[in-house]
Amino acid sequence: MDFKKIGVVIADDMEFLPLVELVTPLGYEKGEINSYETISFSAGSKEVTAIKCRIGKVNAATATAMLIDKIQPDCIMNIGLSGGVKGVNRGTVFAGSSFTECDFDLGALGRPLGVKPGQEYVYEADKALLDAIPQEMGIRLLKCGTGDYFLTKDSQKEEYHKLFGINTFDMETGAIASVCHCCDVPFLSIRKVSDDSEDSAAEDYKKMNALAETALADILLEVLKNL
Repeated sequence: MDFKKIGVVIADDMEFLPLVELVTPLGYEKGEINSYETISFSAGSKEVTAIKCRIGKVNAATATAMLIDKIQPDCIMNIGLSGGVKGVNRGTVFAGSSFTECDFDLGALGRPLGVKPGQEYVYEADKALLDAIPQEMGIRLLKCGTGDYFLTKDSQKEEYHKLFGINTFDMETGAIASVCHCCDVPFLSIRKVSDDSEDSAAEDYKKMNALAETALADILLEVLKNL
């Protein structure tokens, strides 16, 4: 597939602003989709619109759906921070290989955790987008879990890893992936682990988020060049 028009979904200011700063020399246009802030810019032959979705599954799903409806992108990409669950260290940069909404719970109806009756509930990253990541970057492929909270309890991390095989946890990717799956739009997420899978997850997230690092925005632009 020829990826010419790209949508990017980013949760908050400290993840969004590094991209704004990085593309300032290229020139960009500020915009808004139903109160969600956007920037649009060109990266080589690619036309890119990035939306700041705000934190959480509902925000992520809403912003992604509106962005897809507005610009009809060839793919959706995402960058941001994730908490560690199993087998990762603080600072690890990775691409999500699959995405699961771990807190979807119909247990009272006898359904296993995470299972959505009659529909997919584990969403796969697009292979062509994964292949566009330069190998020399050494970016790992990891399974992502999503829920509307910070995952800090060791027992819950073990449960989620056992049930879903996830390595990381965040508040957006499963929702974005679900919308992309429904709309048949390829999806790729590149994220950075904010903690060492310990109870300090929230504090480590705040510290790393405050750094407003450009690393993920840099990687995003490199992947765009390879598409």
